[in-house]
Amino acid sequence: MHEVAQQIPLSHSVLDAGAGDSRYRPLFAGRFYVGVDAAVGKRLEYGTLDALSNLEALPFRDETFDAALCMNVLEHVRRPDICLSEIYRVLKPGGVVYLMVPLFAREHQLPHDYYRYTSYGIDYLLNRTGFTVEYVRPEIGRAHV
Repeated sequence: MHEVAQQIPLSHSVLDAGAGDSRYRPLFAGRFYVGVDAAVGKRLEYGTLDALSNLEALPFRDETFDAALCMNVLEHVRRPDICLSEIYRVLKPGGVVYLMVPLFAREHQLPHDYYRYTSYGIDYLLNRTGFTVEYVRPEIGRAHV
């Protein structure tokens, strides 16, 4: 995440879709950081969220954010294609999404754990929802996009 934060210029707006406890907020100091989550998982402190929302219907205007984060979230939404379409909608033209998804992981945040992703599957899903994929970087147990 430090690497991602360094790529986003100061004063840019950043949506953290599925922010949970907003743990990445400190890394984005100097940027307009907005954490949003449906707050249905267990063992997280959701008091630092800026908005409470289902990620399939984000409460923001079109073309609001310069960048978006979606870190270890897509396995927890029932319709990841709708979630990604919403992120795409709220990104400004040329906006970037930083995404991390699991390939192998134990079940967690039950009963809200639905999917695992190969690099080919996430590439397909992103392209289908309007994104142009710059790179996919597989790592042990997960693929970074």
